[in-house]
Amino acid sequence: MLGTFLLTLALSGCGGGGGGESIRFQIRFQPSAPPAAGTVTLQEGGFSASSRGGAVFVAVVLTDTSGVFGTDFDLIYDVVNFSFIGASEGTFLNASSTVPTELLVATQSETPTTERIIVGYFRKGLGATDADAVGQQVLLVLQFRPRVGSAVASALDFDGTLRSMRVVSKDGTVVVDGTGFHGGTLYVDVL
Repeated sequence: MLGTFLLTLALSGCGGGGGGESIRFQIRFQPSAPPAAGTVTLQEGGFSASSRGGAVFVAVVLTDTSGVFGTDFDLIYDVVNFSFIGASEGTFLNASSTVPTELLVATQSETPTTERIIVGYFRKGLGATDADAVGQQVLLVLQFRPRVGSAVASALDFDGTLRSMRVVSKDGTVVVDGTGFHGGTLYVDVL
């Protein structure tokens, strides 16, 4: 299910490099940890190629966790070499668009070289209930583009400096805390 969703996402908005463009470099993502029960991991969900480096889709994956109502977390990335394009909902919390949810995403400059992505994503409405993540479930997908055309690698990490990273149930119980969040590395390959 995760593979099908990510492949569909990657193919749906990829544009590509039509018109005989030569692909010279490509952005990709390497996770720091594999998905495991009770964790939130970043995983490469697909990429699109173009002569300007294309884009990479980074899935925020929740694995084998009961009582899930929402999540909030921050990520830090290298704004000199990469651009954050946006975030879109996965299919887990919104039950394939049948349950109302609210996704809030903002960015904040941290230093001249880093930017913070601030995410809050929850079910909403009077009838909203907790969900159980069985296997790997996509919470949301982040999209990045390269700013450079040379080989470079830089961390995309969860950060709990300003607030706790967490996955919570409807009653506020933390079902995954900050120790269960694992990032990775954005990188550009020269082809």
